[in-house]
Amino acid sequence: AIFDLFEDQVRLKQLKSNAWPSIQHLTIEAMAKNFINGINAILEL
Repeated sequence: AIFDLFEDQVRLKQLKSNAWPSIQHLTIEAMAKNFINGINAILEL
């Protein structure tokens, strides 16, 4: 099944474009922003 997926470039592109929004929150940049926002919230207390 995985070999069929790699042969179907259209389907592979669809999977890639759909996957990014679901894992975007896991990027280092997003984690750093969340950390900073959390620290700022604590310091404002």
